[in-house]
Amino acid sequence: MGEPQSQGDKYEPASESTSEGDQTVSDLLPEDRERLQEQRAVVEAYLADPEEKAKYATAGGKRDLLQTLLANKVFGPDETYKLQCMGIVFGDAFVQELGVQWVMVEDKYGRDPALRLEGTSILLFPLTMISKRIEPGEDVDVSGLFGEVADWVAEKKEEELLSKKAAQFWEWFQSNEDRFRHVEGPDKEALLDEILANLHQYCEGLAFEVGGHPEGPRELIISADGDRARFGQVDTLVTLAPVVEGWEFVAFKPAMGFEFVTEYKDVRLDPREMWFLPLKSKVNPNSLGLRLTGPTYDKASHEAYLHACYLVLDCGLGEVAAAQEIQHVEAVAMPEEPAAEGFIELVDLPDYIGWNKKQEHK
Repeated sequence: MGEPQSQGDKYEPASESTSEGDQTVSDLLPEDRERLQEQRAVVEAYLADPEEKAKYATAGGKRDLLQTLLANKVFGPDETYKLQCMGIVFGDAFVQELGVQWVMVEDKYGRDPALRLEGTSILLFPLTMISKRIEPGEDVDVSGLFGEVADWVAEKKEEELLSKKAAQFWEWFQSNEDRFRHVEGPDKEALLDEILANLHQYCEGLAFEVGGHPEGPRELIISADGDRARFGQVDTLVTLAPVVEGWEFVAFKPAMGFEFVTEYKDVRLDPREMWFLPLKSKVNPNSLGLRLTGPTYDKASHEAYLHACYLVLDCGLGEVAAAQEIQHVEAVAMPEEPAAEGFIELVDLPDYIGWNKKQEHK
């Protein structure tokens, strides 16, 4: 079977996993099942008593037996067939814990057993996962390898689910885009709520803005709404955007400067009235934190004020730049004389960031 060669980390799960492309995937034939059972029998012959057999019935028990065989060097690095038999038992552990199923995959290199996660393009090839490591003399941590491949499967599964949701969002948007070209009319709020509801079906917590001119091109800006953990979802959605005449799709809020006013819940912030105090981390001296303040700060609405501060930074610096340049933000009541206590006017933040970068490289 034509497995991709491992690159980078020796346990790189991608080297054992592939997506259906120029391959034929089919259910096991009776002779395939017989072959797998014969390979399992090679490993199961080392189960000494009923207690071991009972433990072996679990995924963890299978991994433990494989690790014991490796630790005792029962099979040498030149016994490829027997090491591949261990790979089949390793695959059975994935069947039990990940919900994958045995299939046969045929390509120009041949026909071999694999594991498929139903409803996805994910294929695993456990047959050689152990042998390809033992043959060149590597040590194998069976549970560690299992965990890395399982993590890869979970990540890949989430990526594919996200891609499907993105496709559904864009299909809906294309069918309705003409209605959103004129969101300034009397139905503005209803139209914006409709976009937001469909956007949240893709990923809860994302935000958007509609800009540009009604006659085109219009802009649909997708934002993580200040949540750095959702940057990946924003990137995925915009990357998968179709070409829609009269529309441009933008990932993240661009830098707009600080000539604006923003409102969030009961908080109103005018960046031109705000101040920042640079903060440095003892652990990471090159990271930059900000202590923000302004005349509208109210301790009773501290959390809303802090969230609004993130929105101000995202809009002023640009969403990506704000995430890259600012590692920590806090908000406090405004001193009577901010400048006297080391605070700097927020509108000067871009200049300060530029100056601070130069200091880091001195």
